[in-house]
Amino acid sequence: MAKEKKAKPEKAAKKAKSVQPMSVQLGWLEADSAKDARAYARGIIQQRFKAHEESWYSVLPFHGGFFWEAHQGGDGKGYIKSAAKALEDDPGGEHWFKTGDRAYRVIMQDGKPFPHLLPPEKSVEILNSGTEGLARSHSMTPYVRKGTGWLVTGILMSGSAALFFVGSIAFYAFAYNPGPSVRATDIGSLPHTKWPMVANVGIEEIVQKLQLKNGKDWSVDRRAHKVDGLDKLRQQRADLERANRERDALAEAQANAAAAAANEADEAELKKTIDAAKAKAAEGTTPAEAAPATASDAIPVATPVQTVPAGATQATTGEQR
Repeated sequence: MAKEKKAKPEKAAKKAKSVQPMSVQLGWLEADSAKDARAYARGIIQQRFKAHEESWYSVLPFHGGFFWEAHQGGDGKGYIKSAAKALEDDPGGEHWFKTGDRAYRVIMQDGKPFPHLLPPEKSVEILNSGTEGLARSHSMTPYVRKGTGWLVTGILMSGSAALFFVGSIAFYAFAYNPGPSVRATDIGSLPHTKWPMVANVGIEEIVQKLQLKNGKDWSVDRRAHKVDGLDKLRQQRADLERANRERDALAEAQANAAAAAANEADEAELKKTIDAAKAKAAEGTTPAEAAPATASDAIPVATPVQTVPAGATQATTGEQR
């Protein structure tokens, strides 16, 4: 017969080590908001505790106000939840918990919670009475944040970044499509660079098409365009140009005739002068003596107006030449 295996006794679950606080403050505050109660509890820590980095506080609404609790040291577990439940279940009873070597009693007085620390002699009586004290079960808030919030935020952001990176790799590995490649473009073959081919088209032509053939040659298709009255306008223009030419030719002929007549008159006058000079020279007199200037040929010289007093002699400043 096979030997029966002995069942191994189950190991007792390890209990988390409970760390008692060094100092406890508990009270009830008539306040309208939890914010005011938290500020009061933090003020208690600020004024009465020295180890702020190891201090805890908590608030709990109860009977129109707030229980508040402050610890210095410990593991951050408070009594106010147990105290509130005990007062709800037994408002006339005396409830307590141990802090150091003394007892903290929680009772209802005049319809309001009244937590207070008992003196040593009263504490000994309650501690030795055999009644069960309140348990620490409520998680409290640290007075000084340990930075765990930022740590959690950083972990979440790092995780989201890692997921995005992995998703990007998966997208490029399975779903990415780069698309067709684009070849280089020859700027000289673009349509707008061929404008000079149709820029000089006359008024009697219309460009029907400018197209690329065989992928490299450009061609221009044209057709005739008849403009009504164009022949008449051209005839008028020709007549006007002919009249302008005739006018210019007549004016030029008249100017040439006037210039020729002036030249002939000058030559005749010059010849007459030369003949007269020769005749005088033949008679043995100089041209100046033989031909005195007549009164009609003399150049008059202005005579100044007399401006001196009467009787004075005025010198003549001009004479007739």
